[in-house]
Amino acid sequence: MLPEILKQTKYHLSVPRDLLTSRTTLLFEYSTYLAIVVITLLSNYLIMICITLLSNPNH
Repeated sequence: MLPEILKQTKYHLSVPRDLLTSRTTLLFEYSTYLAIVVITLLSNYLIMICITLLSNPNH
């Protein structure tokens, strides 16, 4: 009886930690993805500005 209770308690304690870990991993992956998207957009924007400036010398 007692080992069963301990097993259940251990299970209840391990679930939130796993959930927290997966949530943190998800957040990290999402922020990495977001950073890649932002960097890509910024670099494209900068390239467009450079092309515009190079094609308009009088600007």
